[in-house]
Amino acid sequence: MRLKSNEYQIYLAKSFAQNFFVFDSTAFAVRFLNVAQNIVRLSVIPRNVTTPLAIAITNMFKGNVPIACVVVVLTGELFVTFFDA
Repeated sequence: MRLKSNEYQIYLAKSFAQNFFVFDSTAFAVRFLNVAQNIVRLSVIPRNVTTPLAIAITNMFKGNVPIACVVVVLTGELFVTFFDA
């Protein structure tokens, strides 16, 4: 019953954590790994979409399509592993 009374706070904390990992973790990872190559930065921008959309977005930014595809697939696998599908 205690979880039921804190349901709203649990939902907010879970939503915040998911949004951090979905949106802010790319910028954090690029800075943490000290990625200096602009083409890699441009290739990891569309990591929160499906692979065909990532290919189109990466082509628009003149990024590296294989890097974008790998990042999208790995992000999807990590998200499914650690969060609800």
